[in-house]
Amino acid sequence: MAACTDPKTAIASRQTEPSTGTPGYVTLQIYSYITKQTYKYKAYIYNFAQSITTTVSDETPFGRSSRIYTYGGTVRQNLDVSFYELVNSTDKAGVQEAYYRAQQTMQAMYPQYKSENAVNSLYLQKAPLFRVYCPAYITNGGFSTGESIPGEVAKGLLCYITSLQVNVDRSTDGAFKFSNHADFPSLSPKINYSMQLAPIEDFALGFDESGNWDGDSSWPMGFDPPTTVPEINFASNVSSVTYESDAPGAQSTSADQQNQNTNNTLLGTNQVLNDLDPN
Repeated sequence: MAACTDPKTAIASRQTEPSTGTPGYVTLQIYSYITKQTYKYKAYIYNFAQSITTTVSDETPFGRSSRIYTYGGTVRQNLDVSFYELVNSTDKAGVQEAYYRAQQTMQAMYPQYKSENAVNSLYLQKAPLFRVYCPAYITNGGFSTGESIPGEVAKGLLCYITSLQVNVDRSTDGAFKFSNHADFPSLSPKINYSMQLAPIEDFALGFDESGNWDGDSSWPMGFDPPTTVPEINFASNVSSVTYESDAPGAQSTSADQQNQNTNNTLLGTNQVLNDLDPN
């Protein structure tokens, strides 16, 4: 395995985004309700996905060509997040801290048991429940739960970690040998993590009778509403653009005419909606 001559250079090159100079990482925190500890990662997130699904049932009445739908509910599905953490492998204490933190997180995936007087008699006392907080990615929207959890992780998503994968990546940055610590093997400065989170919402999600979001407005990613919303005048930017029809020999249509056609379509759609729901 080839050794990197200057591991600090490999790590520092990823500390900031090249285009803006801002930090290229975010602090991802995992709080365990069993250990009462928060595990903090300097996370370079390269994959994040969450999905919300709506359940509807449908039936086709006899003699009708269209189906009738019945709303069943809306649920946020599991969140997937993948990130890597860079470690200064020339420092034994730093390496031990990073790898020990990964080890602790894996241990926290297991439940808490309580033993009875009888030998080998155990029963489940507490399930492995977590709060995970990562600004702009994983939050509970800033909802105050009143729990005595120190730090920002109190604003994290209440969840189960249904899947945790830890991968020591030695394919890109090599591995670094400890010259003064022969008992320690060569370790990679890059550790990959992949997690799947099963969310448990802290409050009922939905809108009130006035159509306002009935809960913290920054759910689920932690963003507050912008103070001003810029207006975009699409017509002024494309007034000189013409569009050609797909039909051979058809005349081109100006952008203004296209906008007028779009407005007519929207008016027609609104009229249909008003007919369906006059209130």
